[in-house]
Amino acid sequence: GEERRRQDVQAKVKAAEEEKRRQQQRQQEVVWRQAERVTSEADAAASVSLQAEREAEVLRRQEEERQAELALEATKEAEEEEERLKAERRLEKEAEKKRRLKDKRKERKVEAQVEQAKQTAQEELEAAKRASEVKCGACGQGILGG
Repeated sequence: GEERRRQDVQAKVKAAEEEKRRQQQRQQEVVWRQAERVTSEADAAASVSLQAEREAEVLRRQEEERQAELALEATKEAEEEEERLKAERRLEKEAEKKRRLKDKRKERKVEAQVEQAKQTAQEELEAAKRASEVKCGACGQGILGG
């Protein structure tokens, strides 16, 4: 009797201890699963963050490349515009030079015409003096308008 009861009590204590151990183990497993879930969520968030950083870096590099291409294009356009302006100035200088040469030729022609007109007028004056009826008594040249 007594032994049997003692064994029953020990068995119940042992069963209660075993049940308490299982319950603690289940609670520990719940805590571990929660910790794993939180860790997994943190890992996922870190992964998303890392991916976002990578994408941001790619976009930054693409923007830098785009800006470099725009700068290169602007430089090329500026160089082309400078070449166009140089060519335009060269043409203007050539046109100015041609105009000056033309003006000089015209001026020489006018001077030659003036000189020719003077010479012709002098010759006509001399001819008129020779043909004049009134002559100078001292030198014998003809006198006009007298």
